Amino acid sequence: MTYSTFTSFFTTLKVFSKNPIKSLYGAKNEILAVFNENVPVMYVVTPRIMKKLFYVHKKNIDYDRSILLNKYLTKIDIKGKSNSCNYTPQGKFLIYDDWKPDNNFLHQALIWGIKLTSAPKNEELLSFISYWKAEGRLFHHMQWQQKFARSLERIRFIKNKHHCCKRDINALPVPDKKIPIGFRDK
Repeated sequence: MTYSTFTSFFTTLKVFSKNPIKSLYGAKNEILAVFNENVPVMYVVTPRIMKKLFYVHKKNIDYDRSILLNKYLTKIDIKGKSNSCNYTPQGKFLIYDDWKPDNNFLHQALIWGIKLTSAPKNEELLSFISYWKAEGRLFHHMQWQQKFARSLERIRFIKNKHHCCKRDINALPVPDKKIPIGFRDK
């Protein structure tokens, strides 16, 4: 069951961790949104409010407060479309459709010893995401980037190798008859 949670009371994870009861009382018996680096990590509710949540209908939601909270913290506009906010989950996570490497991805790849000559193409990124979505593995954002860089390095090496020097498996090798420098003729 999914619910949209709207509140005008919020705090940071650091403040909430120091004194959760005081933070909850500051929310005046409403829902308290707890944020870490401007991203909601949890919502804290009292049992009374939780019971009310099960009976809330969309027409009863106070949109004025939700717009203020969304614009200020989560960067989502009134229509619910994302405003190009590059959200990176904290901790380990499953790869998701909108995952993207950081803007300085090529530089980071160099630090990891992977020389990429060009930025990743959209089809390379989509191929990587679809493969790892099926695997269902959890990694940190930096680990996903490293996997992506290694994947690009391997795929691009294989493509370049096949393009530049395809050899004929039926061709017979012919030794050259040139005498290297430093060797005598007879």
